[in-house]
Amino acid sequence: MAHFNHLKAALQRIKNTEGSADRVARSFAVGSFFALLPTFGFGIVFAGLTLLLLNSLNRTAVIAAFVVWNPIVQIPLYLLSFQIGASLFAGAPVLAYNVELLNHVVSLTRRLLVGNLIITTILTSLSYLTVFVLIRTYKRKPIFPVSA
Repeated sequence: MAHFNHLKAALQRIKNTEGSADRVARSFAVGSFFALLPTFGFGIVFAGLTLLLLNSLNRTAVIAAFVVWNPIVQIPLYLLSFQIGASLFAGAPVLAYNVELLNHVVSLTRRLLVGNLIITTILTSLSYLTVFVLIRTYKRKPIFPVSA
């Protein structure tokens, strides 16, 4: 239940933040990308460096993405990532190194990374769309403005 309170608070901060819906949604998507990659804690460092380099990003939205995609949410996503990668590489030959442990590490890592890249791409895109629609709806603006 506490996780839903954090999620609700993060969404409230996103809705109330200044800036265009596109800018905030883009920033949340960038934060989602770094939060979802299996970097095991270094994602926040990469997001911080990106914030320093790109002033056009909304800091609140980037940080809110890390609140939404916290480690509790990521554990099942990593399992799903591995399952997707395992189904894609089913029957693929295992690379042959002289060290048997290295063979398994490479095989498992490849499956996790490819599956995670697929999930990260999908969830980052859905994050952008969700935040964009959320902000436009909250500010009572049309989602798809009609140009005359």
